[in-house]
Amino acid sequence: MDQLNARAAFWNTHGIQLGQPAPERLTPITYREVADELGLAYTPDFDNAAIHRAYGGWPPHLGTSCALELARLPQLVSVLGAQTATYFFGSVDEGNYRWDADGMPVDWLEQGAAVDLLDLVAEGIGWPTYLFAANHDWCFYQGEDQWLAIGCSAVLAQALQAQPALEILPLQ
Repeated sequence: MDQLNARAAFWNTHGIQLGQPAPERLTPITYREVADELGLAYTPDFDNAAIHRAYGGWPPHLGTSCALELARLPQLVSVLGAQTATYFFGSVDEGNYRWDADGMPVDWLEQGAAVDLLDLVAEGIGWPTYLFAANHDWCFYQGEDQWLAIGCSAVLAQALQAQPALEILPLQ
């Protein structure tokens, strides 16, 4: 009970509601800046586990914001092509599922346009496990508690890297 009260006091002190602070209280920071602050190399090996090891746990002042993530999505969708025919797939195994009529988690597959990603994230559904162009020009993968990965052409990768609000770390 003491731990629960301590957590509630921390959330009240820092204005955290529903597990997240108000967006106006946040200062956006890139993973490159996090790596620099922790004295870590910003390479494809840099990940959440590296942050845990360097800090000795997860830094209490470091988190994510659905509002900030949603604000960056239009730039991504613009580069991908808002009307690009797109498939969205969620997986029970990866933690991105829907509920069936019996209240059981199920995989799901939907077809739409890349711009529909904005609604999925805004509605709290979050990133699908896979998001891929029907023409196979690109494919995103978001596993449970993992970074978002994309497979695409060099031309598209360069266009994504040119977006100042998107942080891209090329993998070898």
